[in-house]
Amino acid sequence: MDNFFHGIHDSGHTMRIFVRDFHGAGKKRDMINQINCRMNQIKGKGIKRHFGNGAIFQDGCSPSVSVCCIGIPIPEEEKTTANMGSSNQHYQTHAWPLCDAVQATAREGPVKFFNYLRMSIHSFEELLMMVREPLTKRDTNMRAAIPTEEMLVITLRYLASGCSLKDLHYNFRIGRSTAGEIVRKFCQTIWETMKDQCLPTDTDEAWLAIAAGFWEKANYPNCLGAVDGKHVRIVKPLDSGSLYQNYKHYFSIGLLAVADANYNFVYVDVGSYGKDFDSTLFQNSTLWNDIEGGNLHIPRPAPLPGSDVSVPYAFVGDKAFSLSTHLLRLYSGTHLTVN
Repeated sequence: MDNFFHGIHDSGHTMRIFVRDFHGAGKKRDMINQINCRMNQIKGKGIKRHFGNGAIFQDGCSPSVSVCCIGIPIPEEEKTTANMGSSNQHYQTHAWPLCDAVQATAREGPVKFFNYLRMSIHSFEELLMMVREPLTKRDTNMRAAIPTEEMLVITLRYLASGCSLKDLHYNFRIGRSTAGEIVRKFCQTIWETMKDQCLPTDTDEAWLAIAAGFWEKANYPNCLGAVDGKHVRIVKPLDSGSLYQNYKHYFSIGLLAVADANYNFVYVDVGSYGKDFDSTLFQNSTLWNDIEGGNLHIPRPAPLPGSDVSVPYAFVGDKAFSLSTHLLRLYSGTHLTVN
């Protein structure tokens, strides 16, 4: 009997038992006889038998039928509680509870947990505490609210793996539109809750602290941060022509970021056309506008260590960027000789 059954699912109205594919009329009759015995033991009578192709089974079954579904009406006293929220019941009751799955991953070690969500257990708990209050929903008589922990795992899994909303639909047993709404709302809440903490307002003291970090860890003076661009792959937007096609011949949007000596972001700019190069991203960013307008609170030029020559503070980038007063790039060395 166990060789035939594939899974059991409670829909709120009937218990449906899905049977694996089987071949041959003899095997089908043997299986049906075993199912009848099992169902008589469980429910006694009232068994309804029908097949995946819609054919009704009475005394035998067609050799072409490959999937069988057994439906058993539940007692009237059980329908009162089963019907409440029955339309979404199979989404609310997981075969493998999400929190248990995450805890099981955590028990296997921090490395497995980090590989799954790209975040440590400590960071996960810290982030959860920050966003729990604005995202917590109340249960109603119609349905149970999705826990905040589950929404966080869905969002992190989406961002970490690059999977589609359809994958989240199957993995977490929620609607595809629901998964999309969770990801968008959670990202917006994270930004609104943590932007002042993670990307504080620029001040003279903040820039000097960043420069001190580069001098201490990289032995590089008067550095305000390392800047670079990134192409984020996207599906081509409608009626966009070649605006989002980059030099690597795929569609993307541009991301520009500045990081300090501790690999922390101090500035991000997202949303440029994929056709733009890193230097164009920099010159079109609000960071460049603030530099040109004198609104970035960059410290005044300071002498280099062991010298009395004052040098402006600057960002550093690769050869894709163009030189300016507050942006340095690597010396290409194209025209250097061995001597």
